[in-house]
Amino acid sequence: MVHWRQLPDGRWEYFGTDGDWHPNGAASPVGSPPPPLQVSSRSSPIVPDRATVGLLGLGGAALVVAGALLPWVNVAGIGNGALNLFQLGPIKSFSKFGTVLVLIGVVVALIGVAKMALPTLSLLSSMASILLGIGAIVIAVDQYNLLSATLAQHPDVHTVVGASIGYGPWIVVVGGVLAIVSGLAGQRK
Repeated sequence: MVHWRQLPDGRWEYFGTDGDWHPNGAASPVGSPPPPLQVSSRSSPIVPDRATVGLLGLGGAALVVAGALLPWVNVAGIGNGALNLFQLGPIKSFSKFGTVLVLIGVVVALIGVAKMALPTLSLLSSMASILLGIGAIVIAVDQYNLLSATLAQHPDVHTVVGASIGYGPWIVVVGGVLAIVSGLAGQRK
């Protein structure tokens, strides 16, 4: 194998069997130099295609909606069961946060479908995915902290009925992260 190098003035040299560099000339025993490489001074980022960006958004939306419907509080004692985010209002009544998360999920899903179907979308759609993902995470963390504080203030609830925090908040956080990633990836396209 012949090793070539290009000098600053554009000429080529090859590395000979004698261990020295030799200019490429008509009498060169090794043939012509390789074609010059086109090297960019900056690396180009990996840009995902529209389908991948849209599927990330759809996946995030599905997880946000599912997280709102999955258990946020597990009860292992009397009357085993679980409460989702819709049921965490005052005295086990309706909570608006479940509806807000479902609406966030629907909007992120619509943006994801639009990203797959349309060749170009505005920066506004990517920013909307990012902000909605952040909103879902903020709601999940806020409600998780509220549930943790409530269970800590009433340790008898945990010991008597076996109440604990479910996995719904974590699913919403993962969905929110996917929505954010979809928005960030969509900005590059």
